[in-house]
Amino acid sequence: EDLADWVVGRSAKFVFETVSTKVGNSEYGIPFSRLSSAQRYWVQAAFWLLSVESDDGAFVVIADEPEGGLHERAIIQVFNELSKTNLTCVVTSHSSRALRLPHARLLHLERAKSGELVLGRPWLGEDVSAAAERLGTTTFDLFALKRALVIVEGSHDVEVISGLASLHIDGVLLDQLLIVPARGVRNVATVADSVVITEFTSLHILAITDNGRAEVLKEIISKASKALSAGATAAQAIFASGIKDVDKAATFEERVMHDLIERAIHRGLLHRLHIYALPVEDIVDLLPEKAFGLEKTWKALRDEHRSFPLRMSFKDWLRQEKGVSVSARSVKRAFDSIDSLNEPLRRILHELEIVSALSPLEGTF
Repeated sequence: EDLADWVVGRSAKFVFETVSTKVGNSEYGIPFSRLSSAQRYWVQAAFWLLSVESDDGAFVVIADEPEGGLHERAIIQVFNELSKTNLTCVVTSHSSRALRLPHARLLHLERAKSGELVLGRPWLGEDVSAAAERLGTTTFDLFALKRALVIVEGSHDVEVISGLASLHIDGVLLDQLLIVPARGVRNVATVADSVVITEFTSLHILAITDNGRAEVLKEIISKASKALSAGATAAQAIFASGIKDVDKAATFEERVMHDLIERAIHRGLLHRLHIYALPVEDIVDLLPEKAFGLEKTWKALRDEHRSFPLRMSFKDWLRQEKGVSVSARSVKRAFDSIDSLNEPLRRILHELEIVSALSPLEGTF
């Protein structure tokens, strides 16, 4: 009778005998009577949410510390599902797991010295320890705020990438990225492939290198991903990617990235790897020459450097022959002097936005 009432739109009473649950690939039923009070609540809440989502009316879901009584993975799942619903949800929580919501806008509520409640974003700033103290958590938990690991070749790259990320509204993008200088292109691949990153986090990884063709590298990853999705083995995916065909004409930096792509395929991590190659020999070449006190273009300077009789790095040559020091401080000063971003810098910012918007896998640690 209740079911007949429900079919025609009248209220009905449901009695739960068993609830389906999954562990790995196995699914089985648990008697409703054996569920904890928190689990029973969320079974009921799931029906409430489904019913209001299908309704044409306007609803706001308010959840006060919904993590109570749940284990860690269940907390993550509840937060993720609430953040993905089409409903407007306001959730308050003391759990650091709330920091991992990829689809939510995070706000921090604190009481100022005046006694007033102040609402703002949970920005980290440069002092992570101070941020952890202010947010009432640990520096380890703040790692959960990070959506992606951005690996660059050196400190000069860090200044430019950080500067680009800080241009985003309220600096949120900068908080979401963990930017790591690897000291050379070979180390970019090493850091990206490290066990600490690949096995103990679910961060997406963006490797940025100089002197490459971004579209060629993206095409390689795209072809390999399609092959893997179709059931290809690692060896078949590498062949389908065409990586061997382009390797002969590749720059040194591109070949290092090719090796990284192959390792990601073999380890089943290609879905987390993103690569962007700059169309110049160094990221400083994207900054205005006059900001460094140089009159010639970067291309003209590099041509002059190649014809110099003594072997030395380009930056050492600039220091000796032009009296110009390319340091982290001068790079930051040059970036800050820019009135508007050129196309290559806009593309880097776009890549940062894309990778930060990707949803991390559940259970980062």
